[in-house]
Amino acid sequence: MEQVNLPGNSFWSNRCSPGLSLASEMTDNVSVCAIVSPAHVFVQLPSHPSYASLEQLNSCMSKCYEQLDTPTLLRPIEPGVICVARTTPEHDWWRVQVVSYDENMDICDIKFLDYGGFLTVHASQLRQIRTDYLSLPFQAIEVYLANLIPPKPQFEWPLDSGSQMEDILFYKDVKVNLLGVAEDGIPLVHLYTSESSSNNTDDGKEEDVNVTNEEDKDDKEINMNRELVERGIASWVELVPVDKQPTLA
Repeated sequence: MEQVNLPGNSFWSNRCSPGLSLASEMTDNVSVCAIVSPAHVFVQLPSHPSYASLEQLNSCMSKCYEQLDTPTLLRPIEPGVICVARTTPEHDWWRVQVVSYDENMDICDIKFLDYGGFLTVHASQLRQIRTDYLSLPFQAIEVYLANLIPPKPQFEWPLDSGSQMEDILFYKDVKVNLLGVAEDGIPLVHLYTSESSSNNTDDGKEEDVNVTNEEDKDDKEINMNRELVERGIASWVELVPVDKQPTLA
């Protein structure tokens, strides 16, 4: 296996990273892969043709970085650098992007490009990325859940809100309705699931809906943004998106 590394600090930045995007106003077959807060999550597109190659890429990267002497990042590390990281000796290597760098402590805040989420690591845990490991589009799409703020009168999200979100959204087929983009370019979305309304009410009462059988009831779409408000996890606020995110071919 030929070792190929980008010269010097000539890394890919977030302006040219080959990431996936939400290609239409409504996207089906989406899965939530990481939760930052009730209003900030990462999603994957399991139905995208490139998704099937992710496991193979992870295996190749792990073998490469375990068996070969790969270079660390040159200091100072610039935000936006794309590289690979190993968070613990037991974990595999992941494609990540440096969000910030503390030169005094030599630590970085990183974003996981295929599985979502953020983490602070020592810079020694980062390695330069081989150019051929950039061919697969980054699989995690960062989104904001529109219209949601911390529940009043709080100004921060409750400590248990993350675990509540996992119970609600993990391991479920989700639809994403693209509403626009925030000022930082992150898509603003509403999430929908297909659970019946009777399974999503705390008092056990069923809503007055016209259904002919149990299967139709189970197919009822639930707006999860509003569901989070109903459960007291968030408060609703009207927002005006900056613009619609452009549709990509």
